[in-house]
Amino acid sequence: MLAAFGRLTLGSTTPTKWTFLTPMIVGAIGVPIAVFDPILSMFFPASAIALAAGVVGAMYLFFFGHIRRAAVFLAGGFVGMAVWLPLSLFLQSLFH
Repeated sequence: MLAAFGRLTLGSTTPTKWTFLTPMIVGAIGVPIAVFDPILSMFFPASAIALAAGVVGAMYLFFFGHIRRAAVFLAGGFVGMAVWLPLSLFLQSLFH
């Protein structure tokens, strides 16, 4: 029932490029935090924001039966974490 409802409300179960890119885009919110406020960056780093978006989004998609999309969303969260962590640390070293 939930899988049928998920397909009805969320559309196709085929992953798209946006399924992969969304956690990385959400993680980009943390980059200005990392650059301008290193203390706040310890609690809300861009990498953790990207990973949290990937995990929460993947759980939501998996709950509604979108297993392939959930796997791609989670992978996007892990890649976002791997991208934003060194980038935010590099930007911090430039500005602080």
